[in-house]
Amino acid sequence: MLSYKDLLISGPEAFCLANKELIIIKHNQLLCSMLGKEDRDLNGENLLNIFYDDSVIQRFMKQDDHNHIYQGECLLKTEIGTPLLVKFRMGQIADDISNQILYFIAFKEIDELQRFAYSRRINALKSILNSVMAMSIKPEEILNDFIRAYDQHAIAFIFDPNSNEKDFSKNENHALLSRKSFITAQIALHNKMAIFYHDEYLWGFFPIYSEKEDYGVACVRFSIPRWYDDEDKKIFLLCGKIIGSYIERDISPDQSLNFDSLLRLSFDNVQQPIIAVNRKGLITKVNDAVKAVYGYNDIDMLGKSFGEFVFLADTSMKYDDLLNSVLKGNIIIDKEMTHIRSDLSIVDVSLSAYPHRLDDGTIIGAIFIIQDIGQQKRLMDRMKKMEKLSVLGELLYSAANELNNSLTSVIGHSEILSFMSGSSEISEITSKIYNGSLRCGSIVSGLLDLAREAQKGYASTEEALRLALDLKNYQLRSNNIHINIHVDKYIPKVLANLYDLEKIFLHIINDAEQRMLEYDNGGMLNIEISTNEKNVVVCFTDTGTCLLKQNMNEILTSINNSSIYNDYINIGLITACQILEKIGGTMRIESQIGKDNKIIMEFPSAPPIPYEICDTEDEFLNKDTVTVKKVLLVDDENDIAELLQNFLQKQGYTVDIANDGNEAINKVYKSDYDVIISDLKMPNGFTGDKLHGFVKRKNPVLADRMIFMTGDIINPKTQKFLQQIKNHYLEKPFSLEALMEMIKQIIG
Repeated sequence: MLSYKDLLISGPEAFCLANKELIIIKHNQLLCSMLGKEDRDLNGENLLNIFYDDSVIQRFMKQDDHNHIYQGECLLKTEIGTPLLVKFRMGQIADDISNQILYFIAFKEIDELQRFAYSRRINALKSILNSVMAMSIKPEEILNDFIRAYDQHAIAFIFDPNSNEKDFSKNENHALLSRKSFITAQIALHNKMAIFYHDEYLWGFFPIYSEKEDYGVACVRFSIPRWYDDEDKKIFLLCGKIIGSYIERDISPDQSLNFDSLLRLSFDNVQQPIIAVNRKGLITKVNDAVKAVYGYNDIDMLGKSFGEFVFLADTSMKYDDLLNSVLKGNIIIDKEMTHIRSDLSIVDVSLSAYPHRLDDGTIIGAIFIIQDIGQQKRLMDRMKKMEKLSVLGELLYSAANELNNSLTSVIGHSEILSFMSGSSEISEITSKIYNGSLRCGSIVSGLLDLAREAQKGYASTEEALRLALDLKNYQLRSNNIHINIHVDKYIPKVLANLYDLEKIFLHIINDAEQRMLEYDNGGMLNIEISTNEKNVVVCFTDTGTCLLKQNMNEILTSINNSSIYNDYINIGLITACQILEKIGGTMRIESQIGKDNKIIMEFPSAPPIPYEICDTEDEFLNKDTVTVKKVLLVDDENDIAELLQNFLQKQGYTVDIANDGNEAINKVYKSDYDVIISDLKMPNGFTGDKLHGFVKRKNPVLADRMIFMTGDIINPKTQKFLQQIKNHYLEKPFSLEALMEMIKQIIG
């Protein structure tokens, strides 16, 4: 378990502390900057609310052992709505003062990690390799060249561990350090480890030693605070060993510096692939990291031409040309190429090549340092897709109100026209307008459903499937994909939110569609909904390309496993699994090459809901017998206001119209109304929620009889208001019949 002391030296990450109720009680300014929020926005906020998908937290809470650090990737909500892809690590932390157990979670932006961390490490390795090949460089130069790869303005120096603390402080550079730094440096040397800690600056210490002797400690004061992980620490230790070998050569000049041992250090202590070849281009040495990128063992590669393995996919430069250039003494820096792996998949790499020299300067081969940039590109593509989706969401959000207002007017007028018309031809045309408008309204509503905040409850899998197919039917038909649906009788509802189910089904259908389109001739999608003793079972069977994973856990595990290369999974399928895990469902996949793919999901069934039984026959007959006499209609859209006024007047009601909240409150104080029908979004700042507050002060009963109309249902403030007041509301577009049914419910 971590302590506050551990937290202080953990690095300059964005972090927060939350109590057992997951309420944020402390955070740093870096988290505010990362999310674009103020302190007051985060203080007291529920930790789950800063995540786009809180399954990462739920997964941690389900663990039996909270003493271990849980880490992975997730999406955070920023103030402007753009999703932010971050790495996180989470664990328990002990408060030294109160002994209270808190949850600690730290974040680092993926974008920054992938864009800069790789380049820093590659440049640091290049500086080390240059030092190994130069042979005449001084230890201080090696250190400074190495540190500049990480931080151009850092201060670096070497001190003798045998000097006492007094002598240590007299040195100009040593005087920069505190007593704690002096002790930390000695610990780094004694334990042969790289240590970083923060006071006013970020400090780093790593030992300078060889196989025979300890020679000192490298002290670095960084100008830029950033997080250095275990891979960085290995590279720092490697630099310390290289510098120690050069110091040993200076102390014992009669002993020649063993180039192969230095090269072996460079090969075996880093995670970047390194390959050495002789003048014929044949591979003489590879490190373990090569297998992770290319899939080959050293036995497969040694003694063979490097070009046989990786250069076949690249046409910009042939292997022989590149090798000849390096053998002439040239250095190739950061050349982007596409290489082939052992499984015939491709990987994007950045390659740097150096001449391999002997002590007398003779070039005996070449050394290649390779950086896998494929994963970085995939992450950047993922971020771009997220940003595009966010922009589309903002456009949809702003356009929804206008679309829904217009559709409400069209649906209502066509509904009235169908009753007024005497001609069968006009009635038929009117009916088509009405049905087409309802279809448009259903599509807009379905799109908005995908952005809703999920609320717990009972939902129908059949209804969720219908909503998903409403959005996909036309596209599936256009792509020659046929759908067969079979639903058993008496399917119970499930313990989930309707819109969560819709999202899951939509992602599954999209994934199946993309895989079927790889065959260029469409396909077949069979959907079955059945039930067993405890669960509702939904099975999607498609004729697309083979799915590689076997279940939900494999898919969720793969997104946090950075060692998996070119293991592409549709992001929609990942999202479906994350939602499915959150609601307690399971998934298994039955897939074989050349056969159908089956995705089988099970959802927990909801218990049966008891029927409401009327006590007497009179009670049943007397329902809906009260009539409403006077209605106040509040809407700034004249078309909708006039439509509803005409309709309600024909139903026998007296209707007054107010164009905004100010006019409405004046009418409420002058007249008595039985029902108020009000839009939520109105001009002049006097919105429907404020009108409700004024009405409640004058007439609480009338406030409870307010019906709200809104096309802005995905707005969190709108949802919060409607949940608090418990009033009836209509989502635009709506039918006049739906309005009348709601008025009857209020009467009852």
